[in-house]
Amino acid sequence: MKSPFNPFIFFTRFVLFFSLFTRAFALSKEGEVEKSALNQPAGKEEFSLSPSIRPSQLKKTDPFYKKLSITEQKKAFFEKALILEKDQHWEELNRLSKKWIQSFPQEAAAHFFLGLSYENLGHYRKAIKEYKEAVRLKEDFPKAWCNLGSAYAYLKDYSKATEALEKALKEYPDFARAWSNLGACYIMRGYYAEAIEALKKATRLKPDLADSWCNLGTAYGEIKAYDKAIESMQRATQLKADYLEAWYNLAKLYGIMNNIQKKAEAEQKIQAIIARRTHPSP
Repeated sequence: MKSPFNPFIFFTRFVLFFSLFTRAFALSKEGEVEKSALNQPAGKEEFSLSPSIRPSQLKKTDPFYKKLSITEQKKAFFEKALILEKDQHWEELNRLSKKWIQSFPQEAAAHFFLGLSYENLGHYRKAIKEYKEAVRLKEDFPKAWCNLGSAYAYLKDYSKATEALEKALKEYPDFARAWSNLGACYIMRGYYAEAIEALKKATRLKPDLADSWCNLGTAYGEIKAYDKAIESMQRATQLKADYLEAWYNLAKLYGIMNNIQKKAEAEQKIQAIIARRTHPSP
């Protein structure tokens, strides 16, 4: 027989998960800012749902890739950086990027990768410094602007985050990740109509970006359009089965709707995800 959901056990595991989750992302010593998108915004202790803000990784398929003008001389650095980025080896990417900058200090891509490594290691102020240098060297660098925005957002400076994301979209209007992050920033600033507009744009541009659907669900939840919120969150979990933030938000939404069975199912899903992450298979 399946054991009933125990709130105390769930809460204990959830706290344990946060401890491991934040440690895994190497929280910044500059203020101990959480990398997790589940963190609560300052001054909004009762915030019901959580949007997702994440940096964007550079790919050769990006339409602005060729504009980086990577010469043969720099190609070895660039190719290695792409591999480390894909494999999420952030410490190694950090070391490689620093060597790249020593050899080519005016290379915007090198500063971008160094910023990306710092952001994923939780050193957001250092990331901001490198992204700023990247866009100083190459202003039409949408992904650097996008990630400058996400780094500001992790520090809860949503005004500067919004400015950077709007700059990314000015350079590349079809940038779905930037629209998703911008929508999340609008949510945190209380601009729900603007958030919904931005997030609808993101889902049209890239229907398989789970974060956009999660953020759209959050925006709908804030205006109490709970059916639409649940539908969007469900879409996020269909695209990304272990999407903890979306399941967490779904549990809250089902609770608001007094759907006890669905709430319990979502909470059990959260427990399963936490168990896999705290005790991964060998």
